[in-house]
Amino acid sequence: MKIDSSLVGAVPTATSGSSPRVEKETPQKNSSSTVSLSEASARIQAVEASAHESSGFNAAKVAAIRQAISDGTFRIDVNLIAKKLLTSAQDLLEIQGA
Repeated sequence: MKIDSSLVGAVPTATSGSSPRVEKETPQKNSSSTVSLSEASARIQAVEASAHESSGFNAAKVAAIRQAISDGTFRIDVNLIAKKLLTSAQDLLEIQGA
């Protein structure tokens, strides 16, 4: 799904007998509102940041694999792939049967 950024801040308004139209909100100047986050919200943000940092992506490993493919030295162990696929399928069947 693609989000059109031109509609950010838009508020739909209904008119009688026609399709809704979009009007842009005008930002208020001289507004002195403050926003504070709860402790729970701050913890959630910390957990999200931690999860993002530890995504498991290893750029060095990806670069090494890319180089091996380019060099023609990358080998695929079909036996290992088959074994892990079967293990994964067995785990899923055990979960469904439980």
